[in-house]
Amino acid sequence: MASNPSDDTTKASANHEINPRVTSRIEDIDLSKLESDGTNQQPDLPDPSRLTATRELARLMGRTFLTHLTREFNNGRHVAALGYWPRPVGKPPSGYTIYFVNRGTGTGIRVMIFGHPNGPTDSLAHFIEHVVSIIQCDLANCACPLCIGPCRQFDLNAVAVVPAST
Repeated sequence: MASNPSDDTTKASANHEINPRVTSRIEDIDLSKLESDGTNQQPDLPDPSRLTATRELARLMGRTFLTHLTREFNNGRHVAALGYWPRPVGKPPSGYTIYFVNRGTGTGIRVMIFGHPNGPTDSLAHFIEHVVSIIQCDLANCACPLCIGPCRQFDLNAVAVVPAST
């Protein structure tokens, strides 16, 4: 990060400026307590008896969910938009469900987000932009790719998954 003493900002990248006085504040935020536009959409899972169990689909919750959200939120433009560092606690926004598929190659997970009025997506970055509008209580003016497009959407039928064992 490079500092600019003339305006007391720190440049996080070529596109984002962060004011250190604003970003020193961290706030816990339970997204499930906020007014949401979630549709309660759930994946229509294929019959697992016909699939090779090379991957598992599981709800992304707990520490894993919070870790992924926090990483995305810690982006300069989200912090600048909110005026503080959000630290998600609790659950996704009401009506949203987040799943992940373990990649068979061992290279991590693929996130799948259900509940947006325009359909599911596998882009956590696009989802977080929408969540910022939820936090700001400004869904009517949300300009995230999920609302105005183009958005990375997916067809669950194209992904070989089986429900994760609990």
